[in-house]
Amino acid sequence: MNSHKKTTQIARALVLASIILLAIRLFWWYYISDAPSIYRTPFLFLAWNLCLAWIPWWISRKIKDSSTWLFWPGALVWLLFLPNAPYLLTDLIHLRLRAPIPLWFDATVFFLFAVTGWVLGSFSLVQMEDNLQKRLSLSSARALLIFAITLSGFGVYIGRFRRWNSWDALLRPYEVLHDLTISLLQAPILWEATLFSGIIAALMGLSYWVSTKQG
Repeated sequence: MNSHKKTTQIARALVLASIILLAIRLFWWYYISDAPSIYRTPFLFLAWNLCLAWIPWWISRKIKDSSTWLFWPGALVWLLFLPNAPYLLTDLIHLRLRAPIPLWFDATVFFLFAVTGWVLGSFSLVQMEDNLQKRLSLSSARALLIFAITLSGFGVYIGRFRRWNSWDALLRPYEVLHDLTISLLQAPILWEATLFSGIIAALMGLSYWVSTKQG
């Protein structure tokens, strides 16, 4: 089995398992649980965030054989959506006991979605390395990927703490830039942003390196 087919099967299996587990939770909550409806938390945002995490992986595969004038704009869109993959890890912030659903079950749901997002991001980086090597030297390709990983770490911070979406960079660039400029001028926020972004980028880099060794 070639590497491309193997990664595709792994990605699809993880996505399917995540959706099935979320469906089980929804059925349990709505049809078995007797909790009042106002306390029901369907976690449908996990499904939405998983769709967003799928986009960079899908783009990285679709543009691999594109002409130059299509590849680079596609690569920019890929970069814009790449933070959505590791972003799923930060959804763990929502994890807490919501009786009668056991905490261990919700923890499993959140963990599986986080792993799936992370794997999609890692596979996307590996695919982009192959794409870039067709057009650039290996050193240049990896330098661009390190840059992309660094920006993605900051992108996850922007999404989680500043609450901006990927498309806001295109639709509301002034508002995004203004918010970041004002907030990052404050030392505590700058420190938090630097530390958080650095940790996420380091973990992304590690998972990318591991993925390349498995290819």
